[in-house]
Amino acid sequence: MEDRADTDDVGFTAYPAEVVQREILRLESGARGSPAFPIQRVRYMGKVAYLVTAPCCDRFNYLYDASGQALCAPTGGFAGHGDGRCQGQVQAF
Repeated sequence: MEDRADTDDVGFTAYPAEVVQREILRLESGARGSPAFPIQRVRYMGKVAYLVTAPCCDRFNYLYDASGQALCAPTGGFAGHGDGRCQGQVQAF
């Protein structure tokens, strides 16, 4: 079976926007405990964004805005180069 997170438009990701937004708020508040998934605060196109690492192999690592909406996937997928939709560099803080 094909992994839809790697083939559909960027609007379809492994995690719903509400779940991503909840984890972003958790990260920004400094809350302790384990996150639901690996998430990292980064800079993209001059703004704060959040990179979520896929739970397993050959899946895209999606970049989200503060509201939890998927922007693009800068890395991951079968070749490891993302979905090709990111327009700029992702920079760590």
